[in-house]
Amino acid sequence: VGVANRTLTTAYGATGVMTVTDTVYNWRDPLVMATSPLNGAVIAASQPITVAFNRVLNQTFVTSTTFIVTNTLGTAISGTFSFNQQLPAPYITSTVVIFTPASPLVRGQYRVTLMPAGFVDEGPMQQPYQWDFTFPLLRIFLPIVRR
Repeated sequence: VGVANRTLTTAYGATGVMTVTDTVYNWRDPLVMATSPLNGAVIAASQPITVAFNRVLNQTFVTSTTFIVTNTLGTAISGTFSFNQQLPAPYITSTVVIFTPASPLVRGQYRVTLMPAGFVDEGPMQQPYQWDFTFPLLRIFLPIVRR
């Protein structure tokens, strides 16, 4: 990953002992830290889909071919991406990707797939990451009227 992600600190003690601290940031592939909706969730209304990663991403790599949202028929859902890189702890050096569907989600099941090829310059995720959620069908109960 080169040396741009490292800091080296040298400290000399009173006895002449030298301590070297080598800190490496983002030393591995991107990992998904959190998702919304959660895997298996039943949501009450159409909402944006968010993913928090363990590191800062190359935003130009986040596209409809690396972040894929599909319905039960396998049809891709179009939308736009936005990013939030100012997060509270513990997401110190991370990125939240926010996918907003082009039109509100219709009721049904959805799968989100993150493909390994995207997200950072240094290397891909080890494997695809998937999760599902449901926007349930409305059930209308009509009263039975007897005469």
